[in-house]
Amino acid sequence: MKLSLLYTAKTAYRFLSSKATWGCQVSAKSKVKSCRSELVSTKKPKVKLTEQQNQILEAISNGNSVFITGSAGTGKTYLLQHIITKLRKIHGKSRVFVTASTGVAACSLNGQTLHSFAGIGLGDASSVDLLSRVSLDKRAYRRWNKVRALVIDEISMVSGEVFDNLEFIARSIRSEELGCEEKIWGGIQLVVSGDFFQLPPVINKKGQQKEFAFEADCWNASFDEQIELKTIFRQSDAQLIKLLQGIRKGKYDS
Repeated sequence: MKLSLLYTAKTAYRFLSSKATWGCQVSAKSKVKSCRSELVSTKKPKVKLTEQQNQILEAISNGNSVFITGSAGTGKTYLLQHIITKLRKIHGKSRVFVTASTGVAACSLNGQTLHSFAGIGLGDASSVDLLSRVSLDKRAYRRWNKVRALVIDEISMVSGEVFDNLEFIARSIRSEELGCEEKIWGGIQLVVSGDFFQLPPVINKKGQQKEFAFEADCWNASFDEQIELKTIFRQSDAQLIKLLQGIRKGKYDS
C-alpha cells in the first residue's frame, strides 16, 4: 500500500514538473522560475476603449475633474486603470494618489483606502476636528500638499458629510501652503467612480443629513463633467441585461 502511494506521488510530481507537458522551468533549488501551459494562453486579449471612454480620457487629459458612474460590467475599473496611467504621465507618479472606499476595491487598483490617504481615521468627527487631526499627522499633511490628482473608487460607500469634510481639509491645507484657497479641493484634479445603486455608506452618526456623497454641498462644484457609462460588456443577452438593470433600480416588468 505504501509503495503504491509512493509510486503515485512520484508519478504526479514528474507529471507536474515535466517541461514537455507544462512548459515549466525548475531551478536547482526546485523553485519554479516560469510556468507556461501549452493548453491555456496567458495573454490577455486587448480590449479597445469605446468612443465614450476615450472622450472621458481626453477630458481628464485636459485637466478636468470627472465623476464616472454606470452599472456593473460597463468598464469603470478598466477605464480607471487607463486614467491612472494617463494621470501619472501628466502629473508624475508620486503626485497621483489612487484610493477607494474599501480595502478590496483599493487593492484591485494597487491603491489605498480613502481614509488612510486622508489621515482622518474613521472620519466621524467634525470638519475642524478632522483638520486638526490631519495637521498633526505629518505623513497625511504631506500627502495633501503633494497630491495633484486624486482618484476615488467605490464612491457609493462614502457619505456626503465625509465628502464635504475631505474637500474642506484639502482646501484648508493647500490654501495655507500653496495659496489655493479659492479653488475647490485646493486645485486637486478629482476622478471619482462608483455606482450609487450598489452598497450605501456605513453611517456612524444618527440623524446624519447627507447620507450619500452626491448630497454633499460641494458635489456638483467638484466636477467639470459627470458621465454615465451605458455600454455593458459583461453580458450580451439583451433580455438578461434588461432584467438586471430592472433589478438594479428595484424595478421589474413581468
